[in-house]
Amino acid sequence: MPYDIGDAVSLATTVRDNTGTPVDATPTPTLTVTRPDSTTDTPAVAHVGVTGSGQYQATTVATLAGTYTYSWVSTGTVVAAEPGQFSVAPFAVQVASLEEFKEQLNRNPAINSDYLDDGELRTYLGAATRIVEFFIGPISVKTFSERFTSYQGVGFGGVIVPRKSPLVSVVSIVPDNGSVVNVSDPTQVTVDTLTGSVSVNLNWVQSGVITYTAGRSAIPDNAKLAGMIIGQHLWQTQNGGGGLPFPGDTSQLVIQGSPYSIPNRAKELLILDGMNVPGIA
Repeated sequence: MPYDIGDAVSLATTVRDNTGTPVDATPTPTLTVTRPDSTTDTPAVAHVGVTGSGQYQATTVATLAGTYTYSWVSTGTVVAAEPGQFSVAPFAVQVASLEEFKEQLNRNPAINSDYLDDGELRTYLGAATRIVEFFIGPISVKTFSERFTSYQGVGFGGVIVPRKSPLVSVVSIVPDNGSVVNVSDPTQVTVDTLTGSVSVNLNWVQSGVITYTAGRSAIPDNAKLAGMIIGQHLWQTQNGGGGLPFPGDTSQLVIQGSPYSIPNRAKELLILDGMNVPGIA
Protein backbone atom coordinates (compact mmCIF):
# COMPACT_ATOMS: atom_id res chain seq x y z
CA MET A 1 0.00 0.00 0.00
CA PRO A 2 1.50 3.39 -0.92
CA TYR A 3 1.58 6.07 1.77
CA ASP A 4 1.38 9.82 1.19
CA ILE A 5 3.85 12.49 2.27
CA GLY A 6 2.94 13.44 5.83
CA ASP A 7 1.45 10.05 6.75
CA ALA A 8 2.39 8.38 10.01
CA VAL A 9 3.66 4.91 9.11
CA SER A 10 3.20 2.28 11.79
CA LEU A 11 5.70 -0.60 11.63
CA ALA A 12 5.48 -3.78 13.69
CA THR A 13 7.44 -6.95 14.29
CA THR A 14 7.22 -10.12 16.34
CA VAL A 15 10.37 -11.47 17.98
CA ARG A 16 10.66 -15.27 17.98
CA ASP A 17 13.20 -17.66 19.45
CA ASN A 18 14.94 -20.39 17.44
CA THR A 19 11.89 -22.64 17.82
CA GLY A 20 9.58 -20.03 16.30
CA THR A 21 7.89 -19.19 19.60
CA PRO A 22 7.15 -15.49 20.24
CA VAL A 23 9.21 -14.15 23.13
CA ASP A 24 9.92 -10.74 24.63
CA ALA A 25 13.46 -9.56 23.95
CA THR A 26 15.84 -7.90 26.36
CA PRO A 27 16.90 -5.25 25.55
CA THR A 28 14.01 -3.89 23.47
CA PRO A 29 14.60 -4.29 19.71
CA THR A 30 15.60 -1.21 17.71
CA LEU A 31 14.20 0.05 14.43
CA THR A 32 16.17 2.02 11.85
CA VAL A 33 14.29 3.60 8.93
CA THR A 34 16.27 4.80 5.91
CA ARG A 35 14.58 7.49 3.82
CA PRO A 36 14.96 7.84 0.02
CA ASP A 37 17.64 10.53 0.54
CA SER A 38 19.67 8.09 2.72
CA THR A 39 18.96 9.96 5.97
CA THR A 40 17.74 7.78 8.83
CA ASP A 41 15.17 7.77 11.59
CA THR A 42 15.29 5.66 14.76
CA PRO A 43 11.79 6.00 16.25
CA ALA A 44 10.96 4.89 19.77
CA VAL A 45 9.95 1.23 19.99
CA ALA A 46 7.17 0.08 22.31
CA HIS A 47 6.11 -3.39 23.42
CA VAL A 48 2.48 -4.08 22.49
CA GLY A 49 0.18 -6.91 23.41
CA VAL A 50 0.42 -9.15 26.44
CA THR A 51 3.66 -10.02 28.19
CA GLY A 52 5.49 -12.74 26.27
CA SER A 53 3.85 -11.92 22.93
CA GLY A 54 7.12 -10.62 21.45
CA GLN A 55 5.21 -7.88 19.66
CA TYR A 56 6.79 -4.47 19.13
CA GLN A 57 5.70 -1.38 17.26
CA ALA A 58 7.11 1.98 16.21
CA THR A 59 5.91 4.91 14.11
CA THR A 60 7.85 6.98 11.60
CA VAL A 61 6.65 9.90 9.47
CA ALA A 62 6.78 9.88 5.67
CA THR A 63 8.57 13.12 4.81
CA LEU A 64 9.72 12.33 1.27
CA ALA A 65 8.35 10.48 -1.75
CA GLY A 66 10.13 7.28 -2.71
CA THR A 67 11.07 3.89 -1.30
CA TYR A 68 11.92 3.60 2.39
CA THR A 69 13.80 0.63 3.83
CA TYR A 70 13.87 -0.37 7.48
CA SER A 71 15.47 -2.94 9.73
CA TRP A 72 14.41 -4.37 13.07
CA VAL A 73 17.37 -5.57 15.13
CA SER A 74 17.18 -7.57 18.34
CA THR A 75 20.24 -8.29 20.49
CA GLY A 76 20.73 -9.87 23.89
CA THR A 77 18.31 -12.67 24.83
CA VAL A 78 17.26 -13.05 21.19
CA VAL A 79 19.60 -12.18 18.32
CA ALA A 80 17.66 -11.51 15.12
CA ALA A 81 17.12 -9.00 12.34
CA GLU A 82 14.16 -8.35 10.04
CA PRO A 83 14.34 -6.05 6.99
CA GLY A 84 11.42 -4.43 5.19
CA GLN A 85 10.38 -1.58 2.94
CA PHE A 86 7.42 0.65 2.10
CA SER A 87 6.64 3.25 -0.55
CA VAL A 88 5.53 6.88 -0.29
CA ALA A 89 3.74 8.24 -3.34
CA PRO A 90 4.65 11.67 -4.74
CA PHE A 91 1.95 14.23 -5.29
CA ALA A 92 1.01 13.54 -8.91
CA VAL A 93 -1.95 13.88 -11.25
CA GLN A 94 -3.46 10.49 -12.12
CA VAL A 95 -5.47 9.73 -15.22
CA ALA A 96 -8.59 9.67 -13.03
CA SER A 97 -9.42 10.28 -9.38
CA LEU A 98 -9.73 7.36 -7.00
CA GLU A 99 -13.45 8.11 -6.69
CA GLU A 100 -13.90 7.99 -10.47
CA PHE A 101 -11.97 4.73 -10.67
CA LYS A 102 -14.11 3.19 -7.91
CA GLU A 103 -17.23 4.20 -9.83
CA GLN A 104 -15.79 2.43 -12.90
CA LEU A 105 -15.41 -0.68 -10.73
CA ASN A 106 -18.99 -0.26 -9.43
CA ARG A 107 -17.76 -0.01 -5.85
CA ASN A 108 -20.45 0.99 -3.36
CA PRO A 109 -19.47 4.10 -1.37
CA ALA A 110 -22.25 3.32 1.12
CA ILE A 111 -20.29 0.29 2.36
CA ASN A 112 -17.97 1.39 5.15
CA SER A 113 -15.39 -1.30 4.37
CA ASP A 114 -15.11 -0.11 0.77
CA TYR A 115 -12.04 1.96 1.62
CA LEU A 116 -9.98 -1.12 2.58
CA ASP A 117 -8.80 -1.62 -1.02
CA ASP A 118 -8.00 2.05 -1.63
CA GLY A 119 -4.24 1.61 -1.36
CA GLU A 120 -4.20 -1.25 -3.85
CA LEU A 121 -6.58 0.57 -6.19
CA ARG A 122 -4.28 3.58 -6.17
CA THR A 123 -1.42 1.34 -7.28
CA TYR A 124 -3.45 0.04 -10.21
CA LEU A 125 -4.54 3.57 -11.10
CA GLY A 126 -0.94 4.74 -11.03
CA ALA A 127 0.12 1.90 -13.32
CA ALA A 128 -2.70 2.74 -15.74
CA THR A 129 -1.60 6.39 -15.72
CA ARG A 130 1.95 5.43 -16.73
CA ILE A 131 0.59 3.35 -19.62
CA VAL A 132 -1.63 6.16 -20.90
CA GLU A 133 1.24 8.67 -20.69
CA PHE A 134 3.48 6.30 -22.62
CA PHE A 135 1.13 6.63 -25.58
CA ILE A 136 -0.20 10.21 -25.42
CA GLY A 137 2.42 12.05 -23.37
CA PRO A 138 2.05 13.74 -19.97
CA ILE A 139 -1.54 14.13 -18.78
CA SER A 140 -0.58 17.17 -16.70
CA VAL A 141 1.91 19.96 -17.32
CA LYS A 142 5.35 18.99 -16.02
CA THR A 143 8.90 20.28 -16.38
CA PHE A 144 11.51 18.17 -18.20
CA SER A 145 15.22 18.58 -18.91
CA GLU A 146 17.03 16.64 -21.61
CA ARG A 147 20.00 16.82 -23.94
CA PHE A 148 19.47 17.90 -27.53
CA THR A 149 21.33 17.96 -30.82
CA SER A 150 19.86 20.34 -33.39
CA TYR A 151 19.75 19.18 -36.98
CA GLN A 152 19.49 22.19 -39.29
CA GLY A 153 22.97 22.42 -40.79
CA VAL A 154 26.40 23.03 -39.37
CA GLY A 155 26.83 26.46 -37.83
CA PHE A 156 23.13 27.20 -37.41
CA GLY A 157 20.97 27.09 -34.33
CA GLY A 158 18.65 24.59 -35.93
CA VAL A 159 15.55 22.90 -34.64
CA ILE A 160 15.09 21.07 -31.35
CA VAL A 161 12.29 18.54 -30.97
CA PRO A 162 11.72 17.75 -27.29
CA ARG A 163 10.85 14.14 -26.55
CA LYS A 164 7.78 14.90 -24.43
CA SER A 165 4.60 16.30 -25.93
CA PRO A 166 2.40 18.26 -26.16
CA LEU A 167 4.95 21.05 -25.83
CA VAL A 168 3.80 24.01 -23.71
CA SER A 169 6.81 26.30 -23.23
CA VAL A 170 10.59 26.47 -23.09
CA VAL A 171 12.18 27.36 -19.76
CA SER A 172 15.84 27.49 -20.79
CA ILE A 173 18.37 26.38 -23.39
CA VAL A 174 21.96 25.90 -22.25
CA PRO A 175 24.32 25.20 -25.18
CA ASP A 176 27.45 23.11 -24.64
CA ASN A 177 29.60 25.84 -26.18
CA GLY A 178 28.80 28.29 -23.38
CA SER A 179 26.80 30.77 -25.44
CA VAL A 180 23.78 32.44 -23.83
CA VAL A 181 20.30 31.89 -25.22
CA ASN A 182 17.42 34.18 -24.22
CA VAL A 183 14.35 31.97 -24.63
CA SER A 184 12.08 35.00 -24.07
CA ASP A 185 13.46 36.74 -27.17
CA PRO A 186 11.45 35.67 -30.25
CA THR A 187 14.33 36.68 -32.49
CA GLN A 188 16.46 34.03 -30.80
CA VAL A 189 13.96 31.28 -30.00
CA THR A 190 10.67 30.36 -31.65
CA VAL A 191 8.44 27.83 -29.89
CA ASP A 192 5.89 26.03 -32.10
CA THR A 193 3.47 24.24 -29.79
CA LEU A 194 1.48 22.86 -32.73
CA THR A 195 4.40 20.86 -34.14
CA GLY A 196 6.18 20.47 -30.80
CA SER A 197 9.42 21.98 -32.11
CA VAL A 198 11.77 24.76 -31.00
CA SER A 199 13.74 26.84 -33.52
CA VAL A 200 16.95 28.43 -32.29
CA ASN A 201 17.94 31.35 -34.52
CA LEU A 202 21.55 31.64 -33.37
CA ASN A 203 24.82 30.38 -34.80
CA TRP A 204 26.66 27.46 -33.26
CA VAL A 205 23.95 26.18 -30.94
CA GLN A 206 24.24 22.56 -31.97
CA SER A 207 23.95 20.66 -28.68
CA GLY A 208 23.21 21.23 -25.03
CA VAL A 209 20.40 20.89 -22.49
CA ILE A 210 16.85 22.14 -22.95
CA THR A 211 14.40 22.56 -20.07
CA TYR A 212 10.77 22.83 -21.04
CA THR A 213 7.21 22.17 -19.94
CA ALA A 214 4.92 19.69 -21.65
CA GLY A 215 1.57 18.10 -20.94
CA ARG A 216 -2.13 18.85 -20.81
CA SER A 217 -4.00 21.32 -18.66
CA ALA A 218 -7.02 18.99 -18.71
CA ILE A 219 -7.27 15.23 -19.20
CA PRO A 220 -9.32 14.34 -22.30
CA ASP A 221 -12.36 12.19 -21.54
CA ASN A 222 -11.18 9.47 -23.92
CA ALA A 223 -7.80 9.26 -22.17
CA LYS A 224 -9.47 9.20 -18.75
CA LEU A 225 -11.82 6.40 -19.78
CA ALA A 226 -8.98 4.46 -21.41
CA GLY A 227 -6.96 4.73 -18.20
CA MET A 228 -9.85 3.50 -16.06
CA ILE A 229 -10.46 0.57 -18.44
CA ILE A 230 -6.77 -0.39 -18.25
CA GLY A 231 -6.82 -0.11 -14.45
CA GLN A 232 -10.05 -2.12 -14.29
CA HIS A 233 -8.56 -4.82 -16.50
CA LEU A 234 -5.44 -5.08 -14.34
CA TRP A 235 -7.58 -5.21 -11.19
CA GLN A 236 -10.00 -7.84 -12.46
CA THR A 237 -7.31 -10.24 -13.65
CA GLN A 238 -5.98 -10.31 -10.08
CA ASN A 239 -9.18 -10.03 -8.08
CA GLY A 240 -11.73 -12.49 -9.35
CA GLY A 241 -12.77 -10.82 -12.59
CA GLY A 242 -10.92 -13.38 -14.64
CA GLY A 243 -8.37 -12.74 -17.33
CA LEU A 244 -10.41 -14.30 -20.16
CA PRO A 245 -13.15 -12.50 -22.08
CA PHE A 246 -16.69 -13.79 -22.28
CA PRO A 247 -17.47 -15.81 -25.44
CA GLY A 248 -17.90 -13.42 -28.35
CA ASP A 249 -16.42 -10.44 -26.44
CA THR A 250 -13.50 -9.09 -28.48
CA SER A 251 -13.04 -5.89 -26.47
CA GLN A 252 -10.44 -7.50 -24.23
CA LEU A 253 -8.64 -9.52 -26.89
CA VAL A 254 -4.93 -8.99 -27.26
CA ILE A 255 -3.80 -7.49 -30.55
CA GLN A 256 -0.57 -8.95 -31.89
CA GLY A 257 2.42 -6.81 -30.92
CA SER A 258 0.71 -5.26 -27.90
CA PRO A 259 1.01 -6.17 -24.21
CA TYR A 260 -1.91 -7.92 -22.52
CA SER A 261 -2.31 -5.15 -19.96
CA ILE A 262 -3.87 -2.88 -22.61
CA PRO A 263 -7.34 -4.04 -23.76
CA ASN A 264 -8.46 -3.33 -27.30
CA ARG A 265 -11.18 -0.91 -26.21
CA ALA A 266 -8.62 1.22 -24.36
CA LYS A 267 -6.35 1.37 -27.42
CA GLU A 268 -9.23 2.54 -29.57
CA LEU A 269 -9.92 5.37 -27.14
CA LEU A 270 -6.29 6.45 -27.07
CA ILE A 271 -5.96 6.78 -30.84
CA LEU A 272 -8.60 9.53 -30.72
CA ASP A 273 -5.70 11.78 -29.72
CA GLY A 274 -3.90 10.85 -32.93
CA MET A 275 -1.40 8.62 -31.22
CA ASN A 276 0.16 5.68 -33.05
CA VAL A 277 -0.84 2.93 -30.64
CA PRO A 278 0.67 -0.50 -31.44
CA GLY A 279 -1.87 -2.91 -32.82
CA ILE A 280 -4.21 -0.21 -34.12
CA ALA A 281 -3.88 0.86 -37.74
